[in-house]
Amino acid sequence: MEPDGLDVKQMAGGEGFQARLPSTLAAVDSADTRLIEWMDRSDVDVDRFAVRLVVREALVNAVRHGHRYNEEQSVFFSVRRIPEGLAIRVEDQGPGFDRVARSVGPIQTQGTQGRGLTIIHSYARSVEYNEKGNVLTVIIGRGGTKE
Repeated sequence: MEPDGLDVKQMAGGEGFQARLPSTLAAVDSADTRLIEWMDRSDVDVDRFAVRLVVREALVNAVRHGHRYNEEQSVFFSVRRIPEGLAIRVEDQGPGFDRVARSVGPIQTQGTQGRGLTIIHSYARSVEYNEKGNVLTVIIGRGGTKE
């Protein structure tokens, strides 16, 4: 485990990496730094702003809503290169959520929450959840395209 609390493993051939991180916002910042470093080394053809924004929103949701900032729980995160662009997976150990009840709508401009899922759906080519609602898989298209 790294000093920042992340446990990072590179995938074969530099095709991606996976990380386990504690449920803290500081760990989310460290994961973002690792993501930038990997994208720099990998020369991936994606909209880096979109990737960073989607990853940050997903990780913050896991820390804030999935774990309620419980540092004893871990968030699992991976990013890997695929023909369509990048596949991003975020899993928390929380109870999940009802994705049907939390349907994605217009971005809320009032309050401090309610925008994360809408942002993720806006920038991703595809978004999938497991049945429980604690695993998110996102595809970000090559060249920043959603199509």
